[in-house]
Parts: sequence; structure tokens; C-alpha cells
Amino acid sequence: MSALSEHRFRITLLSAFITLSWTILWLWGRTPYGQHFHHAGAGAFPVFSFALGWTLMTVAMMLPTSFPLVGLFHMMVSDRRHRTWLVGLCIAGYLFIWVTFGVIVHFGVSNVYPFLTGANFRTALLAVA
Repeated sequence: MSALSEHRFRITLLSAFITLSWTILWLWGRTPYGQHFHHAGAGAFPVFSFALGWTLMTVAMMLPTSFPLVGLFHMMVSDRRHRTWLVGLCIAGYLFIWVTFGVIVHFGVSNVYPFLTGANFRTALLAVA
């Protein structure tokens, strides 16, 4: 495969993932389970649902902006035998960090925020400090 056709293949694959992620987010947002994208509910299913939605959002909105860095990483490892595997691990690590952050924020919004809204302003400041 020539370098130009490999580049076109990667761009086409990335565009397909982005389009698919946007389509799934839009369709899922129109279902009754779309409420779980907005930190609603507690328990295992809403957290899993939120994490899946957060991952789709990351692929649709944040991965495209970091794709130049992924391309730079690909150039750095282009002489290695397992370059495709290394780029895949780079993308998986990127997504893992953002999903972990999303789950932590989900926990904070669903567990800490109700406590702070029920308290007065000075108590909330002491809890945050």
C-alpha cells in the first residue's frame, strides 16, 4: 500500500468513526435512555450508559482535534514493526483517560453536588476547601 493510499484510508476510517459516533449519539439522545447523558440517575446502568455516551462524544468531538498528534506519533513509530498496534494503543490510552475523567465527574455531579446544594454558601465553601 502506498503512503498516499494509506493516508487516505486512515482519513476515511477516521471520518467513518466520527460520523458513526455522531449518528449513534443523535439516535440515542432521542430514546428514553438519552437522559443518562446528562448525569441523571444512580446505579450501575446510568453510569455505564453515561460512560458509553461520553466515549462516543470523545470519539466524535475530541479525537478529531487530536488526530494531528496521532499522525505525528504514527510518523515517530513508522519504522517499527508493530506501528499500527502502537497507534491503536495511543488512541485507546487517550480514550481511557477521558472516560476515566468522565466517570469521576459523573460521580462528583451525582454525589457531591446534591450535598453542596443543600448546604448554605459558607458550609459549601468549607466543604470545597
